[in-house]
This record gives sequence, structure tokens and C-alpha cells, in this order.
Amino acid sequence: MSVYVFRINYEDYYDFIKSEILSGRLRQGWGCEGTDLLSTDIEGFKNAGKTTGQWNETDDWFIRRHNILWIMCEMRTGDIVVVPKLNMRETGFHSDYFTVFKVTDEYRFETISVPVWDNFKEFGHIIGVNTLGSFSYSLDELTRIISAKFKGYQRPVNRVYSEVFINALEELMSRAKRNPDYAEGEDKLTLEALASSVSSARKEVLKKILDTVHNWQPGHLEDAVTQLFVNNGFLFDRRHIYNKEGGDIDISFTVRPSYSLMGDIALCASELFPVSEVRVQTKKKIGLDANDIDGVHQLLKSEGYDKAVNIVINTAEKFNEETREYAAMNGIILISGFEFADMLLKYGLVFTD
Repeated sequence: MSVYVFRINYEDYYDFIKSEILSGRLRQGWGCEGTDLLSTDIEGFKNAGKTTGQWNETDDWFIRRHNILWIMCEMRTGDIVVVPKLNMRETGFHSDYFTVFKVTDEYRFETISVPVWDNFKEFGHIIGVNTLGSFSYSLDELTRIISAKFKGYQRPVNRVYSEVFINALEELMSRAKRNPDYAEGEDKLTLEALASSVSSARKEVLKKILDTVHNWQPGHLEDAVTQLFVNNGFLFDRRHIYNKEGGDIDISFTVRPSYSLMGDIALCASELFPVSEVRVQTKKKIGLDANDIDGVHQLLKSEGYDKAVNIVINTAEKFNEETREYAAMNGIILISGFEFADMLLKYGLVFTD
């Protein structure tokens, strides 16, 4: 099963396209006569589009548009299509809902007269679909995970490769199948049941993320940590800093980059923000790490450790009690595997292996 994000026209054509969906036809635009993807090549697609006089675009634009639409030809019966900003349970436009469909018929081409476009025949690209459910972006943790990923799928037709997105969607559909009232929200579920559902789902998602982290190649963990910090306002400084005393810093960041609000505030009150560096020691471990105190020792032995924020990220499930006490005594921040997975989830870091 493949998953796709499909964006429809949200302006004057919204009600027209929604009415077609109610009849089982999910339509995409840039589909005038002569643009059938299965019977014409890119050159024919371009010529047909220009002939109508509706699209005054460059050759490169037509090539890109053809390639984007071609993804519809790859959809197979049983695949899943997610459409943002669409609620099939209510009338009108809903920017805070998405709808999930199952593909019932593969790509075909048939133009239709569009009432709001002087009955010009368009929107010929069609996928047959069956509605599985409409969900509020804020229904629960799963819908928040999915909707947060939409910003990465801005083209009219997008194939989804993100495991986080796909896993959250599979769990969402599983819960909706078990409970027909699931999509209705808190008015149909008790607060206790909802809290339990969210907590359980979040744990499952975090475990899957952590399992992925454990399968990363050497160096990938450091790359992900670097991306996580840089994406959130830190400035990368150096990697792999050692000394003869056993000090070891995997990654160093500056905490006062000029382009961040926190950086500007710090410059205005430097006496209150004496620390200008964050040092991170990473350990890729599975289960429990009997030697998790090693990372703490390595940071403490690095030169000038007392003038920096020091962090140990260990992908083990948790730290030993002795390590936690020793780190707290020396001002070292500990981040366990599940805590790190939670950060990847919370801050939308996209990673692949």
C-alpha cells in the first residue's frame, strides 16, 4: 500500500470538486482536452495546454506539471490518498480538517464542464475513491502528527515516504475502524478514553522512531542532532573535539546566533547569559547502557566544560540512577532515547536511513 497527499483547488472550484468526490471521482486540474496522461506525451500535453489559451506558461512549467500529475498514474487500487483542508462530513470549506480516501479505480481521463469557468471542459484527471473518514487536525496526537507533515507536501500530487506520517496514518485508521465514533472527537469519547488513546498512540510512535534511530548508520545520529539544533536556532560550531585528558565533545553549537530572537536578547543582557556554547556527546545504544556514565565523564574532562551547556544524548531507554545523580551534581543534561525521539517528533525533523 502506498500513501499520497493530494491537494485540491480550494478557491472557486472547491464545491464543484467536492461534489465530484461525493460521486467517487477525485479530480485534479490542468486536465483540458488533449492532456490525457496515458495517451499523450509531454510534448502533446504542453501543446494541448497552450492551445486552450487558458495557460500562458513556459515549456519548463508544462514539463514540471506533467511530471507532478503523472504520480496519479502510479496509484493502485487499495492505496491511500489524504486530502488536506477537506471535511466530507460537513458542508462548506474547512481548513482544519483532512479526509482519507482509499483508491477504488486507477487513473482515467474524462473532462467535465466547469460551471464557475464558463463551462470550459477541464479537471479531466480522475482517480476513483471511497471515503474512509474526515478528521480534525487537532483531534488527537495522531492527527497532529499527520497535519504537521502537510507542509512538506505542497504539490498538487505527492507521494509520501515518511515513516512517521505513514505509521501515524495506519494507527489512525485502525482506531477509526475499531471505534466508528472516533473521528467525532471528545463529544463521543470520554476524556479518560481519549487520554489513554493518545498516550498509547504516542508511545507506539516514539518506539517506532527510536527503532529507526537504532538502525541508523554510524554518524547518522550526529547528523540528526546537528540538524535538530540548527533547525531550532543554534549555530553549528565544530565536531569531534578531543584532548589528552579524555575529554570528548561530539558536536559543539553556538547559542547566540545573530538571526535568532534568543541571540538578540542575550546580547542585550550578556551578564544574565554567560554561556555561549552547547556541547553534545552522543551515544547510540539499545536497551540499557551499563556504561552510560562515560559520556558524562568525557564532557567533564573537556576544556572549559564549566562555561558551556553540556548534554549527553544516549539512545538507550533510560539512564542508570548513579549516572543521573552524578550528572545532576555536575550540571550535565541527560537525554534518553525516548526523550530524543520525542524531540524529533515534536520539532518535525525529517530523517531517512
